[in-house]
Amino acid sequence: MKEWINRNIFLIDGMGAFVTALMIGLILPLFDIGLSNRILYTLAGVALCYGVYSISCYLLKLNVMSNYLKTIIIANLTYCFFTLALVFYNFESMNLYGLLYFLGEVVVIVTLSWIEIKILNGVFTDTSQ
Repeated sequence: MKEWINRNIFLIDGMGAFVTALMIGLILPLFDIGLSNRILYTLAGVALCYGVYSISCYLLKLNVMSNYLKTIIIANLTYCFFTLALVFYNFESMNLYGLLYFLGEVVVIVTLSWIEIKILNGVFTDTSQ
């Protein structure tokens, strides 16, 4: 399992970013969640860029113990910070569904970033072989 996580962390990150871009860019604008479509499309564009980056790292088989993984960790956590800032700034106009979606998204991304940090620290390195 550890080896699988190490091999596929960029794929997991990239697919998650594409799902985020799809949800925020195509699905959420159909509903009034309290954020303008301009904000939603901007967040979706950022997620799409992160997805392209991570999938490129996966396809190029880049080393997870490199600066490439550090870059996506920092990018993901920065995305979470700005997303939370937007949610708090627009709190009065947001409905419960929008709040729950973005809080859930942040929990998922922070958890993924935590796993990525553990990979960088060698916690997911298989030493049994």
